[in-house]
Amino acid sequence: MPAQSWTSEGLARVLADRYGLVTQDIDALVATGGAAEWDVTCSGPNGGAFRVVQYPDPEHAEAGSRGLTVAAFAGSAGVCVPSVRRDREGNLVSCGPEGYVAAFSRPKGRPVIAPLRAEQARLLGLELARVHRGLAFYPPATPQPMGGEAAWRTWPLNTSGAEPAMSAGGHRATSQRRTLLAQIPTLRRQLPTLTFQTGHGAFLRRNLYLTSDRVEVTGFRGRTTFLAWELARIAFDIRTVLDSVQWRKTALSCLAAYHIAYPHLPINEVRASPLIAVLELLCAPAQPSSPPWPLRVAATQRLLRWVDDYDDFNAMLTQHLDQVRRARGPV
Repeated sequence: MPAQSWTSEGLARVLADRYGLVTQDIDALVATGGAAEWDVTCSGPNGGAFRVVQYPDPEHAEAGSRGLTVAAFAGSAGVCVPSVRRDREGNLVSCGPEGYVAAFSRPKGRPVIAPLRAEQARLLGLELARVHRGLAFYPPATPQPMGGEAAWRTWPLNTSGAEPAMSAGGHRATSQRRTLLAQIPTLRRQLPTLTFQTGHGAFLRRNLYLTSDRVEVTGFRGRTTFLAWELARIAFDIRTVLDSVQWRKTALSCLAAYHIAYPHLPINEVRASPLIAVLELLCAPAQPSSPPWPLRVAATQRLLRWVDDYDDFNAMLTQHLDQVRRARGPV
């Protein structure tokens, strides 16, 4: 049964056959990454509130299984993650004639929708530190970061013919972006040697749910990632950079909380995070969920002011770290 044809009745039948669950309510969610998702409420002794994911093909199912395995490992190390419901045969991802499906507890926190505030960013920095600490010795999927995790370091600069059709405003942004591309070789030469290991792979707002004092983390990919890349993507979240007048304070709160909680990542890599965020905005392959180019260009131009005035950023980060240590002691 292809993903697009799954009805509520079909999903209920799959959950009953493979998991022994009695379905009461089903709410379809917006599909992400090629997978269909539902929030499902089930009754009976094995019931509860679940998030159910259907993978469209064996490749996505294999990636989903690795993500769930890595999430469970991180959970055993103290990261706040949903609990996975195994099927009747004990599989994380259940395989049958209808397709590939996984079920786990529905996230209990609030989704992170609005631009981040400083306190929220602090919590996210702490949780990412827990993720990286918990996965420090997990076997990497590949010897080095590959694909989207490495595009910002390796993406070719010749983009002739690669731009989508755009409005007049979009064409202006494209022209500005092409001007910015000329800076990429110089920006890349400023990068320090970067640490990589198994990471989350998609530590972004859409996969994070805030509780009163923690962050519940979903959407693990379990790929080999540069740690500073994951940190930069959430510290300099594009919506926050563009829509919050406090985006600098928010970024510093995230970076400081992460570094104090996980000092094993060298401070020079933390300090490279604005530079990494710029390269990610310029070089990351466009996806259906990616911000449009005009927004990416606007955020890049704002961040470049910090990259160009590295001494100012470094001084602000050092000051913020000192303030956090004095106010809180060890995080």
